Amino acid sequence: MTEQPMVRFDNVSKRYGALTVLDGLSLDIARGEKVSIIG
Repeated sequence: MTEQPMVRFDNVSKRYGALTVLDGLSLDIARGEKVSIIG
């Protein structure tokens, strides 16, 4: 049996005016996992 992620991002996009800074980000974060997004 596969454990469900603690946090799930699916197809996230972010824009600042005409500038797209994220386009289609999908990410699962498991219990106890540490994740950093730098950019």
